[in-house]
This record gives sequence, C-alpha cells and structure tokens, in this order.
Amino acid sequence: MMGAATNGQACRRGSGKLRAIVLGSALLLASAITLPPLTSPAVAQSVYTAVLVNDVPISNYDISARSALLRLQGASSSQAASRAEDELIDEALQRAEARRLGISVTQAELDQALQTIASRSGLSVSQLGQALGQRGVDLATLRDSIEAQILWDQVIRARFQATVRVDEQDVLAALDSRSSDEGGSELTTTEYTLREVVFIVPEGSGANTREQRRREATAFRSRFESCAAGISAARQLNGVVVQAESRRFSSDLSPELDEMLQETPVGRLTPPEDDTEGVVMFAVCNKRDVRSDAEARRDVESELRNEEGRLLSRGYLRDLRASATILRPNN
Repeated sequence: MMGAATNGQACRRGSGKLRAIVLGSALLLASAITLPPLTSPAVAQSVYTAVLVNDVPISNYDISARSALLRLQGASSSQAASRAEDELIDEALQRAEARRLGISVTQAELDQALQTIASRSGLSVSQLGQALGQRGVDLATLRDSIEAQILWDQVIRARFQATVRVDEQDVLAALDSRSSDEGGSELTTTEYTLREVVFIVPEGSGANTREQRRREATAFRSRFESCAAGISAARQLNGVVVQAESRRFSSDLSPELDEMLQETPVGRLTPPEDDTEGVVMFAVCNKRDVRSDAEARRDVESELRNEEGRLLSRGYLRDLRASATILRPNN
C-alpha cells in the first residue's frame, strides 16, 4: 500500500514532454495575438529557393512566414529575417536527423501541443489560427515550428538520455546557492515512524468475510493506545500480520496518505482501508519535523540535467551544421 501511494505521487510530479515546448510558445503568443491586425497590405511575391540544406529547399516564402512569427513573438524586424533563416536551416537538419533515427511526431502530439497553446491563450485552435492570420501568420507556420521542437526533443532524449550525468558537487553547490538566495530558509518535512497492521482476508473470500475483518480491525483500532502495547497485542490475533517498522517522509507520500497520518495521533492507528491482502491500518509510532532538502534537491538535479541537455543539444547541432552542405542558389 505504501509503495502504491509513493508511485502515485511520482506520477503526479511527471509533466508531459510537451510542456516546456508549448508553454514557451504560449507565453510568447498570449499577449501578441490580442493586438490589432497589421495594416500594411499583403504584397505578392514570387517564390524561389533561398537556401538548400543537403538538397532540402527552404523558400523565400518559408523565411518570410517564419519572420512574421518571430516578429509576433517579439523579435525586431531587423533580426527576424536572419533568425528565421537560421531557425529553418537548423530545423531542416533536425528533421533529417530524426528521420535517420526513425523518430517521428504523431498527429495527436501536434494537435495536443496546439490545443495547449490555444487554451493557455483562452482560445480554441480555430480561433488561434484566425488570430494569427490577422497578424499575417499562418497556423501551419506555428505547427511546423512546434513539430521541429518536438522532434528535436525526442532526438536529444534518444541520443543523450543515458549519458547525461549530474555531478554531486554541482548539486551541493547549487543547493548552497539556493539557500543563500532564499536567506537561509530551510525546508522541513515530517518523518513518520510506522508499523503496518494487516487483517488478512484470504484470496477468494466473499464480501461478508471482508466486512467481518473490517469490523474486527475497527474494534481493535479503538483499543489501540500505544505502539508498545498495541503491536504486541496485534501479534496475538489470528490472521493479523504486523510489518517491520519503517520510516517515511511526508514529501515521499501521496497527499491523501500524508494528511491521514498527520491527523492520526502518535500511538494510534489510522482508519482501516481495503487492500489486496486484506484490511490495512498504520500505527503511527512517532512523527517529527526534520530539515529536508529532498524537494529542492530534485529541482536542482532537474535544472542541471536540463542545462546539460541544452549544452549537448547545441554541440550536436553544431556538428550537424559542420557536416552539412548549405547553399544559397541566388547569392
């Protein structure tokens, strides 16, 4: 039962792999899409290949469309064109590398990313497309950019996940720095000393048997007033198993279990709950507040891993650029 609670907590801490991508895009777009439409008229232009990346063409239209998206995201007009060309060259290399590794993005993943961006802006995907269109940006341009980001994220995971290492000294140094920035504040957690008491319900038993065991557990709970005497008494009961003493921190438990343990006085049992083995209660033999940097440590390790991943990503992309053939036919 304790393991299941801990696993549930870990699952809730997990943030989908698209979160960083869609959040960044959403924050950039959220304020911009409410601006009034551009007043300059659309100018027809002939479409031609501006850049060849390993024989993959990037047209002047592609660059113009990406420039418009970058301007919407805050880039100046003077920066947008050169940044757009660089981004599209990088993405051509990233897409080729993803194909080489057999990595692809599903339509569902793209739809999910766009839906998240739209919802963070208070819009539907259709409304987001209309808002972008009013600013001279096609929704397909945003979709292409998001697709490339998701692909590259998966490439980096496949390529470096097993090799990213976080040095212990770097973690300690970052924790010390964080404590200093926060004025020396300490994180505390509750340490519980527990004994699990299980009223066994044999496999295949009916509902009546389980209900009878629950009544027995409830009656025993009312008599349980200390771990010293209560655990010894529990061991004398038929069909009752007392697990070895364990210590758990509140930060490692599900919120529901932590709240239940907080509400149970020391020396008493938690309310009975059904489990696969029978009816389970926890004897709270001790609880104390202790200094804990477990949460801060997890955050620091995640930040350091992300930074290491960014460094590896930049180096990887530099290598791809160095070996690529990049031509500008009209230059």
